[in-house]
Amino acid sequence: MAFLFLDTMIEQSDFSLIELHRTQARSVAPYCGVEAPLQYGSIEDEFDAACSRVALIDRSWVGKIALHGTDSLDLLHRLSTNDLLRAEAGDTVPTVLLTEKGRIIDYVHVLVARTSPFLLVSPTNEDRLERWIEKYTIMEDVRTERQTSNFSLLTLVGPLALAAAEMIFQCSLPRSKATDIHLPFAEVRILFRQEFSTSLVDILIGAQDATAVWNYIMRHREETGLQPMGSRAYEAFRVSRGLPAVGAELSENFNPFEVGLQDAISFTKGCYIGQEVIARLDTYQKVQREPWGLVLDADEPLPPSGAVVLHDEEEIGVVTSVSEAVIRGKRLAIAILKKNRVCADDLVRVMGPGGRSHAVCKPFPVLV
Repeated sequence: MAFLFLDTMIEQSDFSLIELHRTQARSVAPYCGVEAPLQYGSIEDEFDAACSRVALIDRSWVGKIALHGTDSLDLLHRLSTNDLLRAEAGDTVPTVLLTEKGRIIDYVHVLVARTSPFLLVSPTNEDRLERWIEKYTIMEDVRTERQTSNFSLLTLVGPLALAAAEMIFQCSLPRSKATDIHLPFAEVRILFRQEFSTSLVDILIGAQDATAVWNYIMRHREETGLQPMGSRAYEAFRVSRGLPAVGAELSENFNPFEVGLQDAISFTKGCYIGQEVIARLDTYQKVQREPWGLVLDADEPLPPSGAVVLHDEEEIGVVTSVSEAVIRGKRLAIAILKKNRVCADDLVRVMGPGGRSHAVCKPFPVLV
């Protein structure tokens, strides 16, 4: 069965998350550039579901770009860190686009097809990705087409995500390979992957079918134990797992090793943009920084992104992401710190404009 985005065009529509959320969610506010549900119930319950069971979140804010042309997969292979040419059609491959200096432009997931690969990219980063690809398109037969508004993306996240998806859709889901499912009311493409100590099942559907598929999944809430999750709990969960985000960990301030993206790098493929820098860092063990989780008491001043981290009066790094949600009296943050400067449970100070905060260093995943 051919999935619809490979064969047909959907009429362009204004991008929004599922309208159903406006009646189910307790409140709606901007997240990743769109209006998104803040929460459906207790933030702690939603966070716990993602950590110990399964949660469902609408991540339609994720950017989507289709590439067209006979050279599209080959060009993407030459621009990014992973080996796309060894993948088979239908595989889902994570890869990183880098500057010439080996710094991060974006972390993307490629749905492999020979003449029409489909990219899941960071929210709000579509313009930059399209410009980057077009910059290196010279004589190649390659054309980009933005599809963010045409497709919705629902995600089951948590240790029981795979079991829940296989029960709901009555199928077997191989890891890192797309599975097409025909429902009576919609065509869906399901992508199961495991990364950053997390199981995720992405459900890609035409935007016009999103509400129907959301309702279909929610009808299985009792037997699967799934919990709908809003952006507040999702952000806390993302930070607790060290999942990198654009503008925070995914930026030209860092290389892939420093934010935990080494699994998206092939060390046996040929040249790509930034490859010489990445090879030197790996060969000569020159990586200077690594990601850590920080746990702060809720009554500590909330540090902003970019706040300096000190340990024994030495400046050892910066905060990159902070979750405002309070989970069991704690808030969570991601910091990129100098290697071998801290151990688990070390106490550090974070210097922000609101004052000095104290935090405890934790390896990922951070459990509170």
